[in-house]
Amino acid sequence: MGQRIRVSRVLWAACLLAGFALPALAAEAEQASAPMQFAFLLGVLCLVISGLYAANFLLKRLIAALQHRRACRIPAVLQAGGLEFSGLVTVIGLTGCRFQPLNKALESRLLALMNGPVFHDFDIRLGGRSLPVFLDGYHSFFTAAYFYHPLEPGDMLDLLKQSQIAPYPVSRIGHHSTRRKYRRDIERRISELAVIRQAAQRAVLASAPALP
Repeated sequence: MGQRIRVSRVLWAACLLAGFALPALAAEAEQASAPMQFAFLLGVLCLVISGLYAANFLLKRLIAALQHRRACRIPAVLQAGGLEFSGLVTVIGLTGCRFQPLNKALESRLLALMNGPVFHDFDIRLGGRSLPVFLDGYHSFFTAAYFYHPLEPGDMLDLLKQSQIAPYPVSRIGHHSTRRKYRRDIERRISELAVIRQAAQRAVLASAPALP
């Protein structure tokens, strides 16, 4: 990832340098030879590419800032069906995170569970908290785990304090979504979590001392 970013920045800088040379080339373009005209067109192309790259870079940074998404390395455990999968959260935002199993054996077991005929209700144990999540497919080496209830910014900052690396902004968590396929199961669990939350609230109210 870091190497790709460095290469992209080098290419962007090269395109910008070519763009700065455009005024000098444009002044001579009308009376220049064919090689000079080709150099002028190449400079225009480089300037357009650099502009598109800059717009894309700024857009991703804006999305990352708005969604509070950060790359990190936070120890975590996925739980479902009595099974546990140790791993790392490598990206986290207010709406979800990326979970990467610690090894290939755990990855194979997790994939077998996710690809089975039954929809499983997953929870992720993260920073002393257990959060219900929906696993939105498996992408090469990680699964995108989306929270049923978004985190508060302060809670996310507390979780980032446990990161093994310095967090930095990233633009997205997952890739191709499987939400439509499992829409009914997601809606069912949202309803179940709402019932549990309401029952907990009633229990708290019932245990509160009566006012004189």
